[in-house]
Amino acid sequence: MQHAMTIRTLAVLAFLIHCGPVHAAPNDYVRMPNVEYGEKEIDFKWGAAKARDGSSATATALGLGWGATPWWFTEVYGKWRRDPIEGRRFDAWEWENRFQLTETGRYPVDVGLLLEIERPRARAEGYELTFGPLLQWEWGAVQGNLNLLWQKHVRADETSDTEQHYQWQLKWRATRTLEWGAQGFGNLGRWDH
Repeated sequence: MQHAMTIRTLAVLAFLIHCGPVHAAPNDYVRMPNVEYGEKEIDFKWGAAKARDGSSATATALGLGWGATPWWFTEVYGKWRRDPIEGRRFDAWEWENRFQLTETGRYPVDVGLLLEIERPRARAEGYELTFGPLLQWEWGAVQGNLNLLWQKHVRADETSDTEQHYQWQLKWRATRTLEWGAQGFGNLGRWDH
């Protein structure tokens, strides 16, 4: 059973790698389903991306988080961007909530849920809602994650479709301080397409 699950998971990850171009933000990251009660966090993320046309952009996020209950972690972010057209500017506020739905390690898959609300600086964009399941498997020193997320802009000047995004990760814990792995992010387009 464990071997068959590993093969299926690797097949899904191989499929996701070949789904087409990735449109992730430079500071995107794979969210985990597990919550640590009482954890207080100052979170800093920064990333850079270079487009095919040679232009580049950076994204920065600074967050304050808290494990409010044994099953709920909440975090507030401020986000900034730098691009060739507008330069460096404040981009958005974000409120991220992760809910742990299963006890860590009790079942073959740890399951969580993400609910994220972002308020862009550009009010015409409305609010960006992101939600969906967070899945994690462990096989000894190897960990796999797969997150299937739906994203929708609401109360925006222009209507938009709900889009299906994914995040995946496969990593190997070589030692307590060193982990090797790969991550992928993508957008599959309209959720019902």
